[in-house]
Amino acid sequence: MRDDVPGALGLREVKFIITDVDTDAPQLMFMNSNLNALHYYFARDVLGVGLSVADFNRVTYFTDNRRFIVGNIVAYDNYTRPGGSPGLYVLEFWPTDPIGAMAVARTYGMLREAMTFARETLAFHPSGDMQEARLSEDAELFAAFAVPTIWTFEIFEDVRFNPLNLGTAVGALRVIDGTERRPPAPSDIVIYDRLPNDLPLHWPRADPPGIKHRHAT
Repeated sequence: MRDDVPGALGLREVKFIITDVDTDAPQLMFMNSNLNALHYYFARDVLGVGLSVADFNRVTYFTDNRRFIVGNIVAYDNYTRPGGSPGLYVLEFWPTDPIGAMAVARTYGMLREAMTFARETLAFHPSGDMQEARLSEDAELFAAFAVPTIWTFEIFEDVRFNPLNLGTAVGALRVIDGTERRPPAPSDIVIYDRLPNDLPLHWPRADPPGIKHRHAT
């Protein structure tokens, strides 16, 4: 990821995969995303997993009985933790995957063991509505596992500028505040006073299945 711009484009991240989740000997591996952009490609080309995309997705997402757990570690270097210390690593999964407390806790424990430098700065970030709902439904389980959790609004509450696509454009500068009747045109360079529902805070950090309040301390 780029490190010379603010916001989502300046984030550092690394993908990981945990294999043999349905056994007593799961294995955690970090991926070189420059060589394997998607978890499925890493599983197929590096690990030799002989599954189709559909079968890989079936045993990886949207189930509590998984063979693989995949996700991303994202570094929010400019985040200030309670107490004033800078920097936070967050564990993220595909936003529409309602992953449960036991899988989150198992993943967190393995990552914390492997990432000794981040043991005190690693937290789970429910990155979609389904994960936030699951977190609320399984609140007692999450509390029992004592996984530090940070919500989206906490991560971004101090962000004032977050570029999504850098480039050069020519057009008419236009402020959109929700009162206008005409939607933005291709010739408009738009400034929003609030983020529209169809623009994400940042791009998801996991593979789309198609191809395939507690504070952090």
